[in-house]
Amino acid sequence: MDVNVNIFENFRAKGLIIKEYNYLNVYKYENWKGKSIGDYCTGDTFTPDEIIMCRGETTAPQLLTESDIITLMDKHGIGTDATQAEHIEKIKMRQYVSLYQKIYFIPGKLGMALVESYDQMGIGFAQPMLRADLEKDLQKICDGKKNWKTVLDAQIQFYMDMFGKLVENQHIMDVSVGKYIQSTPQYNNTS
Repeated sequence: MDVNVNIFENFRAKGLIIKEYNYLNVYKYENWKGKSIGDYCTGDTFTPDEIIMCRGETTAPQLLTESDIITLMDKHGIGTDATQAEHIEKIKMRQYVSLYQKIYFIPGKLGMALVESYDQMGIGFAQPMLRADLEKDLQKICDGKKNWKTVLDAQIQFYMDMFGKLVENQHIMDVSVGKYIQSTPQYNNTS
């Protein structure tokens, strides 16, 4: 079971709820290993036994190699062996990322600005599931499980909605891009 707690920050605990030990009470050769947590339902409140503030440091995630990116693309169902390298070249060409020591991908200024903008707008454009969902739909078209026109119409509607949100919130993108490209935002939000 997952327990999520929101006290100005989100905290998460994972564990098991053992309702009955049953055979574990008599069969001593097998033991249960795991963290026991209370039996909670959505919306339940509880008082913690203790709250401890530990000192720690956040470190940046390790830089990814092309192999790491391909593994992640496979995991999320993005691309095929024939197209994955093309996707990677496209993000380099568009300067969303660049190479460090000819091996490691580092986020480019434009890539950082776009991801920050999309996150602030709450539109999730930078999430891998957008592409993965499209590719699943394309496979379903090939398998005869979905109609191509239905998928096309849904994609057009989705991107029209996203475009509307981008236009409505263009000042957010202008500020983010200006921050990363180190220039003054051009959007005038005083009107």
